Amino acid sequence: MKNQLKDFFFFIKSPKETFSSNRTSFYFELRVLGFFFIFCIVLLIASSVLYAIISLLLDKEILRYSNKSQENTLYGYLKLFILGPILEELAFRLGLRRQKIKIAISLALLYYIGLSLLLKSNIYDFENHFFPFKVLSAFIIFMLLATQSEMKFIKRINYGYYFFSLCFLFSLLHITNYTPVTWNNFFFLPFSIFPQFLYGLVFGYVRLHSGLIWSIILHVFINVFWSLVFINQ
Repeated sequence: MKNQLKDFFFFIKSPKETFSSNRTSFYFELRVLGFFFIFCIVLLIASSVLYAIISLLLDKEILRYSNKSQENTLYGYLKLFILGPILEELAFRLGLRRQKIKIAISLALLYYIGLSLLLKSNIYDFENHFFPFKVLSAFIIFMLLATQSEMKFIKRINYGYYFFSLCFLFSLLHITNYTPVTWNNFFFLPFSIFPQFLYGLVFGYVRLHSGLIWSIILHVFINVFWSLVFINQ
């Protein structure tokens, strides 16, 4: 898999919407998935160690993972392991192929997520009184975008800027995973969400290299591992 890692770093250096893929079979895609799962785990461990060292050296209050939002129910785990990865991959990775319908779906879902955060409404709370409004307005956004003849305003953006911006937005979404940000722990915010930014790079590469279903599967595996290590401490 040495060539796979080399190909990944080459892609990150200059992201492209289409590139020559070396995939040859389902077994090969499984190997790619396994390689990047291990790669993500290494990134997680390395960033956690660095985070711990910095917190010890500075002796400041740190941001800690909050499991208050995690329900220890079947639906709670369904959100974490299935609904979350699917929604986030559709929102942040589907539109990496800049086709009209895919961009429309991604932007509509990004709007839905952003509106949920603005209203302090749980993304997956279907009984919340804001839910019908969020879904209806997101559907209107989708229809407005889907009926456009072209997506020139998106396609004019340099693809590298477009790719990295989605990775950055993906990392910002995960601020809500941590204890409330205060002036005492604000310094640690970039270190807390940096692993998610790196995951965004990996998920984006896998989505373009192998397909959206593979990035969803990888996302599910990472969430399972993250849950076992952090949430159930």
